[in-house]
Amino acid sequence: MGRPIQYRSHPEESVYGGSWERVLLRALAGNAGGTPRVLNLTADDNVTLAGDVLEGPRSVVNVSLFNNSLLTGAMRNATNDTIETGSQWDMTDSSTIAEDVSVKGGILMFESGKTFAATGKAFVLSIGRNYAMDSSSTLSLGVGGTNGSQYDRLEIQGTATLNGTLVVNSLNNFRPTSGNAFEVVRANLGRSGEFAHVNDFLNNNPNLQRIDVYAPNGVALVYVSATPAPTPNPRPPIIDVIPTPLPPVDPGEPLPLPVEISILDPTAEELTSLYEVSFSGVNTQRFNLDERLAELQRGSTGFSSNLNVYKPPTPYEGKSSVIDEKSGKSVVEKQPLLQPTPENRWGVWVTGWVISSTSRTATSPKATTSPQEE
Repeated sequence: MGRPIQYRSHPEESVYGGSWERVLLRALAGNAGGTPRVLNLTADDNVTLAGDVLEGPRSVVNVSLFNNSLLTGAMRNATNDTIETGSQWDMTDSSTIAEDVSVKGGILMFESGKTFAATGKAFVLSIGRNYAMDSSSTLSLGVGGTNGSQYDRLEIQGTATLNGTLVVNSLNNFRPTSGNAFEVVRANLGRSGEFAHVNDFLNNNPNLQRIDVYAPNGVALVYVSATPAPTPNPRPPIIDVIPTPLPPVDPGEPLPLPVEISILDPTAEELTSLYEVSFSGVNTQRFNLDERLAELQRGSTGFSSNLNVYKPPTPYEGKSSVIDEKSGKSVVEKQPLLQPTPENRWGVWVTGWVISSTSRTATSPKATTSPQEE
């Protein structure tokens, strides 16, 4: 490794262009009992840095990568990290950021493949405050097993604001099986947003369905059994927003399935049917209502506005009364009951239906104008 660069007095260090290979970037503390030393390290305009950023116990180091710059290395106790405008941080070991990590149009990549092959351990990025990524950003991590120490993940003490793309790779050719779950993002103070895209290079089994579980405090990827995927692959993901917080990650144990999924066997068909029960019930009611309204519009049953008297033929036709042959008394003719007959009437029929599940709502109102018979 190259000679360490020790920043002892300069508050700003900016690098523009060029390549600084095999350099260890180190920020040391000020005098004992003195004020913390602050270093703003900025790499701008296609800068390549290789090495670790190590912050002393009484230092403040803010690292910023702009305009297609690259840092390959780990950060230990850095204060803030900003990755923007096509820049990339290739994290080569578990790292800690004391405050915030912001990714805007950049890439945060866990380069854990070599380390995992040698040690069986993946990486953790621990963030003391908040993590945020925008729609043009990418988070790339690897999965090498089901235990918490075997897959890359974010551990965030504050909040996580998610967007952009999540890329999931295989470490040491690991492939998931039904029931495997991986809590890749954990935010103790809450999660908002979802990944717009998930590029799954981990699962190569057409009989497995990935479910992206978004909990109030994080994100887990869950794989369940499914029928063979339709053509073309990959099969569309299932996005499940649950109200239950995810449990803490245990480095030595697999993640328990969220209760909303563990109640199933589980299979993707059963998961889908769980949320389709309400859909089928509502649809049945809607279709019955539509059929009833159509009957009313056709005048087959139901309403009548004008009543016409219908007189069936009787032996008393044309007579007000007759003499009963047996009793000799006059019998008054009984008037027939009033019977409704159809009549056309114009009307406006409005129907509407609403279908909802835990995470999605669909509405489809319908209005028609037509003559109806009554």
